[in-house]
Amino acid sequence: MDLFQALPTLRRHALLSGKAVVLIGVSTIVCDEAAYYFEISKPKYWHHPGGDESTTVIGVGGIGGNIERGETILACLHREVEEELGVRVRLETPAQ
Repeated sequence: MDLFQALPTLRRHALLSGKAVVLIGVSTIVCDEAAYYFEISKPKYWHHPGGDESTTVIGVGGIGGNIERGETILACLHREVEEELGVRVRLETPAQ
């Protein structure tokens, strides 16, 4: 998916001027009245600070994944949240 199709205002960004940018994945922070929901990063991204094997830093991130061909950003987020959490959600976008 073309990034500028999804987020037209980025076309004016100086670093992106004259460039083609492809959006391949998206993620979101999911929350309800009880909690915020995150994914734990894959083990290949974990690390041991200072080489200390007794401590492991594990990252967390939003729920998301790769955009399938022909899929919109919101459709991808709906699908990924349902796949990861087993629930359907109502997505809200922040005010511009």
